[in-house]
Amino acid sequence: MAGDVVDASRVLFQVADTSRVWLSLNVPLEEARRVAIGQEVQFRPDGDRHEVTGTLAWISTAADVQTRMVAVRAELPNAEGQLRDETFGTVLGRR
Repeated sequence: MAGDVVDASRVLFQVADTSRVWLSLNVPLEEARRVAIGQEVQFRPDGDRHEVTGTLAWISTAADVQTRMVAVRAELPNAEGQLRDETFGTVLGRR
């Protein structure tokens, strides 16, 4: 607000380009050999009939000690802003 004192430890605003978003996935260690960078993935957000197609961009080199899952990240186009932070859904992988 106008006239407020600026505090260097407080975030005033964030700038983000959401035209492309990251989709974070956890793949069971036993299935990790089936994923590859560049692989096409289709994501269907919960409550939506439309799928968004993207590609795998990163695969962790380690598995989580407790869950035995491997972290994987896909990049999805989001030009119309239909995908939001913390959106859950279903992913289908393709070779």
